[in-house]
Amino acid sequence: MNASESNTTLITPVDDRVLRQMVRVDQLVTVRRNLLVTVPANIVLSIAGAAVAVNSGYVRGGVQWTVSPKRAAPAVPAAVAPPPAAK
Repeated sequence: MNASESNTTLITPVDDRVLRQMVRVDQLVTVRRNLLVTVPANIVLSIAGAAVAVNSGYVRGGVQWTVSPKRAAPAVPAAVAPPPAAK
């Protein structure tokens, strides 16, 4: 290295506040990108699940599954429920 060359660094100093804002923006952009993909897929899967339930004769369960935020499983009628396990 020549004595006439300045001793510069390759890393530019950044204010901590600016760096935090840049990281936050990057995180929010990533979340938005993921939501744009997953929300339509979940809508399609919910409609498909409801259609299968309706086709199987569980209209109430299919509607409840699609509308309910808790996704409570519908009760299975006794005629369809598996027999109790033998002890």
